[in-house]
Amino acid sequence: EMGIPREDSAMLLPLGMGTKIVDKRNLRNLIDMSRQRQCTRAYWEYRELFSDICKALSSISEEWAYIVKTQFMPKCEYLGYCPEKYTCGRKPTKAEQ
Repeated sequence: EMGIPREDSAMLLPLGMGTKIVDKRNLRNLIDMSRQRQCTRAYWEYRELFSDICKALSSISEEWAYIVKTQFMPKCEYLGYCPEKYTCGRKPTKAEQ
């Protein structure tokens, strides 16, 4: 039977539990997470979770605030165009460039 590998199960989103959650991620995971779709067409839960993560990290130190400001950006900001099939219109698609 195939299931979720044990090491990947720690990366799943919580199921609305009202307890303290320990999130095991490294900086590369967080940067990859920020490169996911963050526009208005994305899941609001994901955007809200990532926004909460950014606020918490920024409050730790000036270094983390700098990392959040300079490294955490949506894929369209990083690439300069929107790679999605259904764009929100924030950035032009690759074909429109």
